[in-house]
Amino acid sequence: MSLLAGVLLFGGVTYYVRSQAGTAAQMLTAAEAQQLKYVGYAIWSVAVLGSLIVKLRFGARIERGDYTIAMIGWSLAEAAALFGGVYYWLGGDYSLWLAGVIAMLVSFSLFPIPRDG
Repeated sequence: MSLLAGVLLFGGVTYYVRSQAGTAAQMLTAAEAQQLKYVGYAIWSVAVLGSLIVKLRFGARIERGDYTIAMIGWSLAEAAALFGGVYYWLGGDYSLWLAGVIAMLVSFSLFPIPRDG
């Protein structure tokens, strides 16, 4: 869950900084923002498809207790969320960050968090 906490904290700090008077200036041109949005879509797609492929290919190893595979799935989704956070910071559009957070929540359901006990 600490993976998600870092991403949520990044989004919260970004919201706070961008909402302050005089700091909500656009740091990207419209063309740069559009290019980065396409990159964000690609990263999000790779994260979602990669997580599904890892789950289908290595799901049995996770059931046997090999949580290294789960870490791979979580990190794919975290990459999408962190890129979305950077895009939010630079461009002021939180849509990619929110899509990344949703991808992280889905990855936590695809790759369950191990419970000791």
